Parts: sequence; structure tokens; C-alpha cells
Amino acid sequence: LAIKNKQIAGLAAAWDQCGFRQTHIETYSTGLMLMRPFYNMMSRFTPLKPLPDIGQQIQFFYLAFVRIENNDADIFKGLLRFVYNQRRQGCWHYFIAGFHEANPLLKVLQDYRRIEVAGRLYLVYYKDGEEAVANICRQIRLQRQIPNVEIAMI
Repeated sequence: LAIKNKQIAGLAAAWDQCGFRQTHIETYSTGLMLMRPFYNMMSRFTPLKPLPDIGQQIQFFYLAFVRIENNDADIFKGLLRFVYNQRRQGCWHYFIAGFHEANPLLKVLQDYRRIEVAGRLYLVYYKDGEEAVANICRQIRLQRQIPNVEIAMI
């Protein structure tokens, strides 16, 4: 939680879903397999995590439920730094965060090593919900709202 003037100004959660969502190493390319022992030796002296053995799980968590008052980048920067410092000493290799491309908080992630990916967000509904969905979409367009992507729930 981020507190400003005795009020909650932001929140973010580190959600480890390894109990039901897992990524395992199936194989390494020849080059990476040859480089892996040296990389793992270097990882003892750097913030990088060693590359796991084939068959082992890669530990990660989701940055979830991010809510920042007025999209204040400084508040998000502080929360993100706190989560990063807290979790980098643990077993996690990386975290996954999802933001709409127009979200102003996205620029805060530029300070971190990252792999950017893109996708499409679809809205699925039953026929009897068509009018309600049309009203919601109209409100979003009128208010120029940015959709919130909760990647941990997908």
C-alpha cells in the first residue's frame, strides 16, 4: 500500500500462482546449453538468477491489482521499487505485469529489464447482455477511459 496524507493512494500485489500455474524448462538451444554453466557461475556475483536445469520450474509472480490514485507515476514507481526489492532476494526469476498500451503508468516499467509483448483484448458476452455491454463501451469512449488489464486473472 502507498499512503499519502493518511489516505490510500495506491496498491499493488505480488501474486505467486506457482501452485496452479507453472512454467518448466523443456530444452535449451545448443548455444545456451553451452553458455549456461558460465552464466550460472556469473549469476553468483550479479542480480541475475541462475538458469534452471531441464525439467525444473521457473519461478515467477504476477504484479496484480495495481491501482494508483490519479495514475501518479511517482506513487507507482515507489510501490514497484518496493515489490522489486522485496522479491528479488527470493526464488523468482521475473514478474509479469499487464497494462493497456495507453496507460500512463507503463512508462515507469521502462526503468526495468523487460520483454514487451502485445495482444488483443476481447469482450465476450451472452446475447441478453448486448445492451449493457454497448452502454459500457459507450461510457468508456465518452470518458476516454483506459481499460484495466488484470493479467493475473487471464
